[in-house]
Amino acid sequence: MASKTERAYWILETTESEKFPYRITIEQGEKVLLCLLVRDRWPGAKGNIFCLRADPLEEEGPLEELERVPVTNMRQYGKRLSIVLDRPRKKRCDFLFLKKTYKDGSGEYEQIFWQTQKGLHERKSKSRFAVYGSPAMHIAIDHSERYAWSFSDCTVERASLPVGDYALLHDGRIAAVVERKTLENMISSLSDLRLLNQTLGELETWPSPALVVEANFGDFLDPKKIRPLNPPYCTRALTEMTALHPKVPIVFAGSRKQANLWTMAFFKTVRAMKEEPQGRLTTQKPPFVSSPDIPSLTTAQVKEAIKKMPEAFTFKELAQALPDVSEHALRRSLKDLREQGIVSCTGRGRAARWVKSSRTSGYLEE
Repeated sequence: MASKTERAYWILETTESEKFPYRITIEQGEKVLLCLLVRDRWPGAKGNIFCLRADPLEEEGPLEELERVPVTNMRQYGKRLSIVLDRPRKKRCDFLFLKKTYKDGSGEYEQIFWQTQKGLHERKSKSRFAVYGSPAMHIAIDHSERYAWSFSDCTVERASLPVGDYALLHDGRIAAVVERKTLENMISSLSDLRLLNQTLGELETWPSPALVVEANFGDFLDPKKIRPLNPPYCTRALTEMTALHPKVPIVFAGSRKQANLWTMAFFKTVRAMKEEPQGRLTTQKPPFVSSPDIPSLTTAQVKEAIKKMPEAFTFKELAQALPDVSEHALRRSLKDLREQGIVSCTGRGRAARWVKSSRTSGYLEE
């Protein structure tokens, strides 16, 4: 298996095909991340180059390697794959992967276009966004939020979040998390930087985290608004936070309403990204763009509730003990626990009972 630190290489080879005389392969160790047949060595004045997906195991006639260049960065943004090569010229390019429907509606086919920075500038598309769609959202708000933000047209539930104040849920798991701070909260937090750094350190271990402040950065330069702190101290503290926790963007939204709007838009984008087909761009998903395993949100809550349940209990009884947990999230959590051998299910329908296994007692004490 390729190491996460192992470099990927851009390899350009010739083929015997007249229509597609070149083949581009991106390899990382023994993995082939991308393999395409292309019509030119690099997009020129014509702009886009049409590509075909190739099987790296199939030889396109005798291949001659023309160049092998290290890949500095490779990131997927929706339907677009952006690549940066380790060389001074002709180093930035994109591959656009599109799905088109046949005219007779019999199915879909793939179109791939190779574009450069210059080509993108000269051929601007009508849509400038990399992520499309506005799917329905499931949002969890921590129990400690007394005057919570509103999220219209969303499924909203109260929960004991392991971190942050608001979380976007996808398949019962946290997909994005936001820590909210008012101006007063932020001033109080800046007074104890050690505790604030611990909070941000925990926040950055979760996917798509953000710290959203209901104030402008300029407010922290106004001596009247930040007493007993002072502007030089706040400036140094805020910039130090940014440097120490680069994975957690700090958003100075300006007001409560604007912070709410920013978070709603942020969650929409993350949710839309979850709907994008994954693994479509590459034959094998690159290690450096894979997402971490996200722990279940309800595991800790179910663990605590099962402690108080009898040896055999119904789903309804567990749901009554956890009224703020959605049925979908609860069933997913029970499925995970059953796969771990912590609980088992006997019977069907109204006769179904969840039973603690012999391992449960030890598990609950962990």
